[in-house]
Amino acid sequence: MAGSANLLFMDNESHIRLRAVVRDVIGQLEPLPHQVTTDIRAIVQKLHGRNDIDLVADFGRPVAAIVAAAVLAVEQELTAELLDQISGTAANLGVWIGDSAPAGSAMHKVVRFFLKATAIHDGGLDRLRRARKAGEITEDELLVTPVMLVHAAYENSTNFLAAAALQLSQSPSLAEQFVSGSRQAGAVREMVNQICPTRHVMRRATKPLDVAGTHIQEGECVAISIGPPNALAFGTGSHSCPGIKVALTEAEFALREIAPLLAASWRTVSVEEKNHFVFHGLSHALIRRDSSSGD
Repeated sequence: MAGSANLLFMDNESHIRLRAVVRDVIGQLEPLPHQVTTDIRAIVQKLHGRNDIDLVADFGRPVAAIVAAAVLAVEQELTAELLDQISGTAANLGVWIGDSAPAGSAMHKVVRFFLKATAIHDGGLDRLRRARKAGEITEDELLVTPVMLVHAAYENSTNFLAAAALQLSQSPSLAEQFVSGSRQAGAVREMVNQICPTRHVMRRATKPLDVAGTHIQEGECVAISIGPPNALAFGTGSHSCPGIKVALTEAEFALREIAPLLAASWRTVSVEEKNHFVFHGLSHALIRRDSSSGD
């Protein structure tokens, strides 16, 4: 939308300028740093021997939190309370469908956290602050971009990893393919398009047009479906997700780590989906090991 400081709602030269800075921030995680993969492996190791696993609370969230912390790279911890606030900023997008209660409080708390945070040298927040000093981004963009990045890294990854792990637990043969590596890379991309943790994007019409019998005026905002059956989980064109490589690498590594555990015999106890127009995910996904199976 015109005048927005959020990359997701920008077009033309402003979008190109800010996207280049965002790509520089994300690029520090290509490939995933050793400490990130070590921490992900440690999370999965803690699940071995467990008879009950909530694939959201015990796998999706902690893995996503590690990557989210690595993206911005600050000395302060991303606490559980802050992570809840980060998830809560998703309510801001409810205004697309007439929600009168956007996540102002959550947004302000996350903005304040990164405004006061101590940036680690050459990490994501440090790069954003240097870009501001160099005049590459505006003050408003410096405030908004960390929130956009940390939300994408945490919420989208949580939603996908939990749903994908649930699929592996329900299909031992698919889990075995991850263990063997026979279908891993292609399977992750297929699963992302199938699950599609982001179901809609917002775009602004740059000229009047008619779509499926509906007239859209120049400047009007439109929600576009990128979820099933369109299979455009990462968007397309100049507005495609700038973190595709990191997202796929993170998912491939995390799912490969947990696949041997999920290849055993598990049954689904309870699953609850989140209710959000844009973001598709699970509130919890509890699985239980069959009594006859071993670790």
